Amino acid sequence: MYIVKKLSDNSKEFLNTYYSIIDQMKNEMAEVLPCDSISAKFIKHIIPLENGGINLSQNILKFTTNIDVENFAKEVIEMHTANLSVLNKIGEKCACVCNKERDVNLYMRKYNEIFDTMNNRLNNIPTSNNINTFYITSMMIHHESAINFAKNLLAFTICDELKAYAGNMITAYTSHLSNMRNMLKGLN
Repeated sequence: MYIVKKLSDNSKEFLNTYYSIIDQMKNEMAEVLPCDSISAKFIKHIIPLENGGINLSQNILKFTTNIDVENFAKEVIEMHTANLSVLNKIGEKCACVCNKERDVNLYMRKYNEIFDTMNNRLNNIPTSNNINTFYITSMMIHHESAINFAKNLLAFTICDELKAYAGNMITAYTSHLSNMRNMLKGLN
């Protein structure tokens, strides 16, 4: 027997906004047009992911009363905003690095696997009135996916600035994952 838990109005509002953010992020990532630059494709894919992290964090800030979650969300917003600034600065230069069609296809095959897994996981987090746990769980999925996107990128010829960005992303997001796992233990 499946038991549906009653959700508070605040939880419903938080979750409705969450699913709107996830849908917008997914749609923007899916709308990237084909091109022969893996660097350009990655940047165009990752910008909506970074914006999604900001929006998810702004959403929890409207509802949480947990200081650790609040501080973490503020840190995510600050980090993703800085990442967007870097991406916007290097975008035009990185788009000049072109790849062979075979490499673009290989990149996109793995990208699509990561993208589909991420969306499936983000849309199937168990709902409850514990929105702090829900947020941290969603951000873990978000960060794990970003790491996988970056690792996929690094398997191909890309611009030097993007190599540095991807390496920094992997390091920072891995550290955040460790923090989130510890935070999650305290929330359950």
